[in-house]
Formats: sequence, C-alpha cells, structure tokens
Amino acid sequence: MAAPTDITLKFSEGVEIGLSGVKVTGPDGHAAPTSEPSLVEGDDTQVRVRPSQPLQPGTYQVDWHVLAKDGHPTHGTYKFTVGP
Repeated sequence: MAAPTDITLKFSEGVEIGLSGVKVTGPDGHAAPTSEPSLVEGDDTQVRVRPSQPLQPGTYQVDWHVLAKDGHPTHGTYKFTVGP
C-alpha cells in the first residue's frame, strides 16, 4: 500500500477528543511523529492524525484509546504496511 497522508479511525459513538489519543509506531520501533488527534469536520465519530512526514516502507502499529461521549472508554491496536 502507498503511504497514507492521514490515519482515520471510525467509531460507532461520538468521541471526546480531549480524552483520546493515537500513537503510531514505525518499523524501527520509534514513535512516528503525527499531528494531535482531531475529529473529522462534521463527524464526532471519526478521529484523525496526520503523519508529520511521509511514512517510509515498513510495518506500522497504531495504538489508540478513546472515551465515547456516553463515558465508555475503549482502546485497541492495529497494524498496516507501507510498500516500497
């Protein structure tokens, strides 16, 4: 896959963005610099971060935690690979 210009997470409930976070770890095991998490304009169920620089080829891990507007916390992890 080509390097994404943004990473967007979609949830079934609205999210309290100030109490939520997203960390992207690069293939070297270090945090990949990104923007602060923000809501997609007009949709409080989508959280987005943007890499500060183009992502290099390799496998990345996304760790996230959010607090839903109903007070329910949740978290998770997923991986994606950027091709050469």
